[in-house]
Amino acid sequence: MRFSRKSLSLLLVFVMIVGMITGCAQTDPAQTSESLAEQAEEKKVLFKPGTYMATAEGGYGGPISVSVTVSETEIEEIKVTEHKETESIGGIAISQIPEAIVKTQSLDVDAVSGATLASRTLLTAIKDALMQSGADIDKLMAAQQKEETISNTDTVRVETDVVIVGAGAAGFAAAVKINELGGSTVIVEKMPYVGGNTIRAGGAMNAADPERQNKQNMSKSEYDAILELLEIEPKNDTMKRWQDSVRADLATYNNEKSDYLYDSVDLHKLQSYVDGDYVGNVELIEYLCDHALESIHWLEGKGVEFEDEIGMVVGAIWRRSHMLVRAREMGVAIIEPLQQVAMDGETELYLQTKATELIENNGRVTGVKAVGNDGTNYEFIGAKGVIMATGGFGANIEMRQEYNTSGKWATLGEEIPTTNHPGATGDGIVMGQAIGADIIDMDQIQLMPMWPKTSGEGGHMTGVITNLMYVNENGERFVKEDGRRDEISIAALEQPGGYYWIVNDYADATDNGLKDDYLAAGVASGRCVMGNTIEELAVAMGTDPDSLKKTVEEFNRYVDGEKDPLGRSVFGKRIETGPFYASTFSPAVHHTMGGLRVNTFAQVLNNAGTPIEGLYAAGEVTGGLHGANRIGGNAVPDAIVNGMNAGENIMK
Repeated sequence: MRFSRKSLSLLLVFVMIVGMITGCAQTDPAQTSESLAEQAEEKKVLFKPGTYMATAEGGYGGPISVSVTVSETEIEEIKVTEHKETESIGGIAISQIPEAIVKTQSLDVDAVSGATLASRTLLTAIKDALMQSGADIDKLMAAQQKEETISNTDTVRVETDVVIVGAGAAGFAAAVKINELGGSTVIVEKMPYVGGNTIRAGGAMNAADPERQNKQNMSKSEYDAILELLEIEPKNDTMKRWQDSVRADLATYNNEKSDYLYDSVDLHKLQSYVDGDYVGNVELIEYLCDHALESIHWLEGKGVEFEDEIGMVVGAIWRRSHMLVRAREMGVAIIEPLQQVAMDGETELYLQTKATELIENNGRVTGVKAVGNDGTNYEFIGAKGVIMATGGFGANIEMRQEYNTSGKWATLGEEIPTTNHPGATGDGIVMGQAIGADIIDMDQIQLMPMWPKTSGEGGHMTGVITNLMYVNENGERFVKEDGRRDEISIAALEQPGGYYWIVNDYADATDNGLKDDYLAAGVASGRCVMGNTIEELAVAMGTDPDSLKKTVEEFNRYVDGEKDPLGRSVFGKRIETGPFYASTFSPAVHHTMGGLRVNTFAQVLNNAGTPIEGLYAAGEVTGGLHGANRIGGNAVPDAIVNGMNAGENIMK
């Protein structure tokens, strides 16, 4: 499926000749009464003719309303009359599902992967409308006879400057940068939607930003956390240089008797390296942190909006996370503006087109082979090469089990869910390996501790990270909430049942933009529980009221300045304003830190450490940057910074 604003030259390797051959079947004069009965059954009235309206709750953006028109024998038209789904996710379901139902006259249509909330809600509304017409829903749900997809033997050849595989943040960042430099691109995406894992991410971006951070205060516990970093024996000269830089900054900070939230590019590097267990490539870390703020300003120039106040996402280690103004839309708020800019430029987008292998010519990568969902074979040729931006392999159970050798996780099998979209199956890594690309850190797989346990669809109460408290089923804290994602996940899996509760109050929930109707819907759906007092909340959670009350009282003392025995250094507000809320969470596979080995020019390296000519990569498909633990808020800047990096260098 091709989308473009500007046409590119399409060359056919072979002229496609399709012959339609119709065979004439003879009628059997001895046709049985049974077959005649079947024909009569097919012609009987299925619906009461008319147009029927219905609305279903539960879409990510809210309710979805439909209008369904039927005759006596068929569904004639389905219109979605109202929805608030974003174009890049739920909007795909809105456009595809009604068309598929009318075409097949069946409700047995595949939900759009990655837009399951919208798909389910839309199907519920359509079923409701059809029930009003007297339809037999069970019969309509019966499996339709699938049309066989016949693979075309001819090949469509598409030429451009750069072929980009993957329509996520890294892919679009590369495309926009290439367009800015006067080049043309084709983006090849196997899924029916754009965005990859970015549309499922919160979209927060880490960067040292004095202009914003100097407006906020730093606590003593945060200051002490920096001192602890400076006491670590440096592992190499680069780490020592970072420590010396931060040490000099703190001396100035103290001489000026400052109290603002200190941060620096070198502190960002130091924390990324230390909390990656010294495994990350220091050169890649330097490049990311040196360009992180630049990437935020670049996105702002494309229409992406960030809050003025700096926050901190789970596992971020430091308050340097730039939060999106359109936070409820998550990473869509980044993808949509980038997609718009790219499509307004010299970029062509092929959805539902799966890249299968890289094309080489005299040792240089010149393009990719791909196949469309209709069986069309493609050869996408890039005059300057190919950028691999296919993401990681968090949704590939077999692959993550194969590389689960670090000893950190007992299993990463199907019993462990994933936050990843269904397309994150490691395709780019496999294609790279097939031509001799080296891989690195494949055993480093991160779990996200905050995956909703009661439903895989989100919509839970979380609030502002700095204000939250985590407790087990006994109502007791078990880990520092501002810790690394892996340490929180490991601790959570050790709790009874392998899950925990996040507790917050009304003030925190509403500060995070959650409205009263959203909170009420969460309680009604079972995505969270609520109590007007801490004791009532404990009863709703099924835990001991005295235990939870004691835990909250202790937590509030730590907020007020008492030292936390669990070692938490970043606190926000007390938990004290009812009603109070709690939701259950458990860990899920989130980020695969391993992938194609690259250098600071985003070139993919072979097993000898030499760049593979014409092949670049950016985002989660690459390895070596994050080490053994990616700090929260570093993934999106990685995709944007290195997507821009790949685009700029491939044009050189």
